[in-house]
Amino acid sequence: MVGSVVLLVATKQHRQHLRAARQINALVFAGRRDEARAALATMSKSGPGILEAQRLALESSIASMFGEHDKAIECAESALGMASAGRYRLFRDAIRMSLASTFAERGNVEAARKHRQAIEMEHRNPLMRMYLVSTDIAIAFAAKKPHELPDDETMHEIARVALGFHHSASVLVLLAWAFTQRGDREMANHLLEQVEERSDFSYLASAYPSLAQWRVGHSS
Repeated sequence: MVGSVVLLVATKQHRQHLRAARQINALVFAGRRDEARAALATMSKSGPGILEAQRLALESSIASMFGEHDKAIECAESALGMASAGRYRLFRDAIRMSLASTFAERGNVEAARKHRQAIEMEHRNPLMRMYLVSTDIAIAFAAKKPHELPDDETMHEIARVALGFHHSASVLVLLAWAFTQRGDREMANHLLEQVEERSDFSYLASAYPSLAQWRVGHSS
């Protein structure tokens, strides 16, 4: 009987946690960083485990939105350590993509490559594939090695996904840089023209200052 009650409480807490996480995630994707941080502050912390890992992952995302990269990395690495079970591979990969992109932005290419190489799954979901390929481009951008870019077919595929997604300002700028390296200035300009319409454009300069600086210097 006691076990059943504990399970019931845990299940209720789990539902409440997931509902709050979904609401915060929606605010993040809408680019509403102040509201997302305020909502996160009301979210209860849990003991070490997947629920706390999810909360830390959200905290990491929000910290990145404010340009707080040290905090973003700390939270993401803590979340990664709490999600070691095999069934959390997708969650771990999403965190690793985020960490790789953040380290690349900071110019730590070695750490970025380490997290990229640790990705466990072959991602076919369009959004996950977009994030994975954009991680590769972010590393090439940071390393100043355009020869490491994906092939043209892959970049056009990811561009189609990014153009159809409302939260893709950084991805569009990365793709614009990549197409510029390939000599396709027309495609690069087309992507740059769409950046300001994205929900995450308002904090592009905070989260990805080097990308924002490149965009300013290359926008027509």
